[in-house]
Amino acid sequence: MQQKNITCPFCGLACDDLTISFRHNQLAIERGQCNLNRKAFSRPRQVDTDTAMLRGKPSPLETATDKAANLLNSAASPLIGGLVTDVNGARAAMALADASGAVIDHQDSNAVFRNTRVLQDSGWMTTTLTEVRNRADLVIVIGTAILDDHPRFFERILQPKPRFLKKDRQLVLLGPWDRRKSPAR
Repeated sequence: MQQKNITCPFCGLACDDLTISFRHNQLAIERGQCNLNRKAFSRPRQVDTDTAMLRGKPSPLETATDKAANLLNSAASPLIGGLVTDVNGARAAMALADASGAVIDHQDSNAVFRNTRVLQDSGWMTTTLTEVRNRADLVIVIGTAILDDHPRFFERILQPKPRFLKKDRQLVLLGPWDRRKSPAR
C-alpha cells in the first residue's frame, strides 16, 4: 500500500511531499527521503503500545494509573520530563502538572533556556520558513548545523523560486563548511 503527499513530522520543515509504503510490517519512504525521516521511519513498529508497565512488567492499566496517581499525590515536588510528544500530549502533560503541582522540564530545555538568554540579552527576530522561501532575497547560512536538524532545508526552502521577489536570491555560505552535507547544486 502506497500513500502520497504525507507530511513528515521529524523536523520543522514539515515536508509534505513524502510518498511512503507499508511493506513487511515496516514503513518505507519512496520519495522525499532525508537522514532524519529515513532513520525514524526505519524503526521497527511496536505492536503493543497499550500495555501499561509497572517496574518493567506488564500491568493492568487501572492498576498502573492508580499507582501513578498515588505517587503524584504523595510527592512534594513532582517533575514531569522528557515530553517527546505531540501538541495533544504536551497539553495533557501541562494539565497533569497543573493538577498535581508538578514542574515541567522538556528534554530540550537547555536549548529553550539558551534561546531565552539570547532574547533577554539582545532581542529576537523570528520568521517562518515560508517567509524565507517566498520573500528572502539574501540568505546567509553559517556552517552546516542547519542540515543536522533540517536535512532538506536547501531543497524545500531555498531552491523553490520565491513568489514575491523581483530579483534573484543570493545565498552566502559562511564558516567551516562540511562538504559531506553540501546542498544539491
